[in-house]
Amino acid sequence: MTKGKKYLHNTFLLVAILQGFGIVAKAQKLDEFKKQYPGESRILLNQKYNLNIDLVQDSLVVQLQKTEEGLCLDNNAILHSGESVTYSGFTPIYALSAKTMLPVKSKFKALPVAQFDTSDYREPGIFDNDVKKITFKYPKLGEGAKTILDYTYQVLEPKFLTPFYFQDFVPVQASEVSVTFPSNVEVGYKFFNSDGLDIKFTQEQKKGKTTYRWKALNIPKLQFEDGAPEPAYFAAHMFVYIKSYTVNDKKVNVLSNTADLFNWYLSFVDRLNKDDAPQLKLMVDSITHNSKNELDKVKHILFWVQDHIKYIAFEAGREGFEPRNASLVYTRRFGDCKDMASIITRMLELAGVKGYITWIGTRHIPYSYEELPLPAADNHMIATYKSGDKTYFLDATTGPHPFGFPSHMIQGKEAMLKVSDTQFEIIKVPEVEAERNLQADTLFIKLDGKKIVGRGISYFRGYSRFEMYNLISQKDKTKQTTILKNYFQKGNNKFLIDNFTISNLDDRDKDLIISYTFNLADYAQVLGDEIFINLNMEKVNVDDPIKDTRKIPIENNFKRILLNHVVLEIPKGFKVSYLPEKSSYENSLFNFTIDYNALPEKISVTHKLTINYLMLQPQYFAQLNEMNEKLKEAYKESVNLSEN
Repeated sequence: MTKGKKYLHNTFLLVAILQGFGIVAKAQKLDEFKKQYPGESRILLNQKYNLNIDLVQDSLVVQLQKTEEGLCLDNNAILHSGESVTYSGFTPIYALSAKTMLPVKSKFKALPVAQFDTSDYREPGIFDNDVKKITFKYPKLGEGAKTILDYTYQVLEPKFLTPFYFQDFVPVQASEVSVTFPSNVEVGYKFFNSDGLDIKFTQEQKKGKTTYRWKALNIPKLQFEDGAPEPAYFAAHMFVYIKSYTVNDKKVNVLSNTADLFNWYLSFVDRLNKDDAPQLKLMVDSITHNSKNELDKVKHILFWVQDHIKYIAFEAGREGFEPRNASLVYTRRFGDCKDMASIITRMLELAGVKGYITWIGTRHIPYSYEELPLPAADNHMIATYKSGDKTYFLDATTGPHPFGFPSHMIQGKEAMLKVSDTQFEIIKVPEVEAERNLQADTLFIKLDGKKIVGRGISYFRGYSRFEMYNLISQKDKTKQTTILKNYFQKGNNKFLIDNFTISNLDDRDKDLIISYTFNLADYAQVLGDEIFINLNMEKVNVDDPIKDTRKIPIENNFKRILLNHVVLEIPKGFKVSYLPEKSSYENSLFNFTIDYNALPEKISVTHKLTINYLMLQPQYFAQLNEMNEKLKEAYKESVNLSEN
């Protein structure tokens, strides 16, 4: 063999050895991931959020590049082949690529996505927006295949920078955020729910620009949990935002504090409701002329808007921020939250009452204005009225809830009031006390053999009233019967409602009252001369125990008290031979009492359950489990009757 041929032979041999080593190494790495993530079909090897900020003349130019590399751990990963990205008029996409990297021997073969389909993206409850969705499928996914997605946004409004989530609903090996900016731009950043991650920060200077970089490794996946709030409450994420920039030695604030945010918001309302609106004035006069005082005027105006302006959400471009004139909303008889805020404040003004345009975040988002002075801190607009030391939050979007109650979705949230063109105020919406959201159900029952016949009367107050109203309003008698049978079901599935009446359905200032008669077959147990009857006919709050592994809080729509009172007429010739003792559990966030009493010819039991939280944190799960177990035991108790 010649020297040249020998060299080539050794080279080919070396390549073959290296290729074989590569195959083994990749197989070993895949096996390691399978052991590390048992039961997972897919992981993310890395995801990156790269923000590049430039200042061209006196304007900010912002690009956002997102990259994601996934790895399929088994052939079930084909279930993850569908993918999508969204964009809007504020953040158009100008570069997008996606491909499968298919393992072939020692290398990967690139299989680019051939087809991208663009369609309108409609969020639930949104009638119109300018958001588009690009959908596609990764080809030939299987064990060992990789997916690579890379796309770039042009951020036309620099105030609309989106958060980066370090976590996903699959395990993530590495997450990285970087922002590159010139020396005359000042950036800010804020972390949320990231204490459990080891995030490494680095900073470098290059060619007159600074780059901040944050990187985290081995990030656990997010879990799906019943009753969980939005991921922003518990998932690790961060915001990078532009605070200011300097041009010709002049500093221009972008979003450095709440004052900057308010001043920007003013640009959306500075020309609002400057017309005379004569037709609207006539309507205001007609609905307020019998008002006893100013507060009465406010109530009549709010109720009129709740009843006559249909909520339809518009979020296309500036429509997501700019309310329409009240006169147009009045003519159309529909509008979104901003339009309802506009017409309420204008009607108040025409009635000689001071109202305030108000920006607010719903409970879908956890941020306060002070900690995050960005448009991400709110997603809603209402009107506000002040009377002495009391503030009324006027939200017409959720329908006819009682006057004086904020809509349940803004409880505990910060509100930004436009006091004037130069002043604003941030105040907190109170959480409505459990006592004001009472549902009280009283039953009067008697025995007919094993059958129970009786009548009941239920009172619904506050948010409990609003909840029941939404269930039964605008339903015919047949549908209402089905709904109430399911809602009031006692004892077992043999419960039947014979008749019912509904009072105060459309008078939202009064308790909604439902009176009904019912029968329940085969409920009592008769053994010789003894009768056993369980008076805990509604067993509420008996869900499965919360798992020890759960780390995500539980969200509740509103605080409430459930009060059930049952009065049993003792059959003639019988007496009480056993009456259960009182059972209770005390905790400031949740508690119950079940108390029995013997009365002349009657037995009564009163069951009171209080749910006193909107968001229950994991440190209280064990106590809630403890209460529920005690409640289940109490529900097993029966009253015993025996012949005299």
